[in-house]
Parts: sequence; C-alpha cells; structure tokens
Amino acid sequence: MKELLETDIVRGDDGRLWIDTQRIKTGAQVNVPLLKIPLGIIEKYSGAGRNRKLFDIPSNQKINDYLKEIAAICGMEPLMTSIAVSENISGCFLLLRR
Repeated sequence: MKELLETDIVRGDDGRLWIDTQRIKTGAQVNVPLLKIPLGIIEKYSGAGRNRKLFDIPSNQKINDYLKEIAAICGMEPLMTSIAVSENISGCFLLLRR
C-alpha cells in the first residue's frame, strides 16, 4: 500500500478498475480488482500522496513518535510502539471473537 502509485490503477478489459503492480520482495505480478469500498477510499484520498504515490503513509518511526507524544499527553509511560499497538489491537480482536 505504501508503494502503490497512481499509475498502478488501471482499467481492465472488463471495464472495471484494477490494481496492477508487482510485489516488492518477489517481483511477482499482482492484479487485484477494486471493489466499491476500496475504490471509495482511493477516491477520498486521491492526490494525498507525494511523488505520484497513491497514499501518504508515514513510516513506523514517525508513527512511534506520534504514539510517544500521545502517551506523554495521557501521562503514560512511552513504551508504546507501532508493533506493540498492533499486537494489542490484534489481541483485543482475538478476545472479542471468542
């Protein structure tokens, strides 16, 4: 998602919009049809990215800086990182699904 370019959105032979790109690690070609909700998200954030990228997604380091700032405002210990938050959210979802 972070590396997705505006040019990666193409109209297929069926007339629908598709994501047409390559995986970074393997170089394998990927073709994904765009459904209604993802298409709405792309339209909403169209033009938000820099350097022709579709989305402007901050780095993990920047997210960690924001989390530390939030923790300081809340009076919490700044031990939160994007990985810790992700693990906590995943754990909450697993508990809710029981």
